Amino acid sequence: RLAPDKVVILGSSGAVSAAVEDRVRGFALVERVGGADRYETSRMVAEYAFGTGGSAKAWIATGTNFPDALAAGAAAGANSAPLVLVAGYEASIDEATRELFTALETNSFVLAGSGAVVSTGIEQSLPVLFPGATAHRAGGSDRYDTARLLAEHGFPDLVPGRVFLATGLNYPDALVGAALAGRLGRPLLLTGELCAHPSIRPTLLGPAYTSITLLGSRGVLRGLVATLAPCQGISTASSQWVVVNKYRPYSPLRYVPSGLVTPNVSYPGGHRLRSDAATAVASMFSAAQAAGAGRMSIASGYR
Repeated sequence: RLAPDKVVILGSSGAVSAAVEDRVRGFALVERVGGADRYETSRMVAEYAFGTGGSAKAWIATGTNFPDALAAGAAAGANSAPLVLVAGYEASIDEATRELFTALETNSFVLAGSGAVVSTGIEQSLPVLFPGATAHRAGGSDRYDTARLLAEHGFPDLVPGRVFLATGLNYPDALVGAALAGRLGRPLLLTGELCAHPSIRPTLLGPAYTSITLLGSRGVLRGLVATLAPCQGISTASSQWVVVNKYRPYSPLRYVPSGLVTPNVSYPGGHRLRSDAATAVASMFSAAQAAGAGRMSIASGYR
């Protein structure tokens, strides 16, 4: 459907096989940009994209874990700047990375993540290695907060519009989504699978974002995420989301919610439910019957 004239493969044949490359050659010109490891590949990609014109600004992320690089990728792309991976635990950037930034004439750096993932040594080495350079750290209390800070820094004059949300627990959806977000000049934020993470929910409720695009299936991000409903605990007895099983006993054991009612559905057992649960059950039964699923009944239930 895309009918590309050229396809650029990122990574060595150990990451994207020669068989895949041969198949792609059947319909497009292919270029491979891949080094001996992820760090060299990131440098080669930066040189491939910015080697001619250079780049005054660059984003730096650790190569030992994925979350911070995902959100940084969208910000870097939107700012037409490279994202370079480093061994974040080192005391300084390595010589090959220094040579890259020298060649690109980079003098402004954004570090993705706290000092625990990209060391303070790396941060402090940049102005020394590149006199007059500035280094800004976008590092939050967790991966979700870091993604928020990266978006704030990378999109300072953002007009109201779209935001992309991807799970912060795995990388594939955010990896490909970051390319789209960067091309459209829109932020990518990370969240949990059940609800909008508390680190980003206030931002999503603000004026900057008027529409939300969820990346991934419902098995990855539930629809409730887009409603921006507050997250609830699964351990607190009073929570609607409380999970009780043999590994997670009810606590306190004899807790009884207030306002229990009998749901207005077929329910031989007759146990009462929380009013919000009873309303939801009645709505679900009505929708199921309207969809032709027939008459439903509750077999058992508790509160």
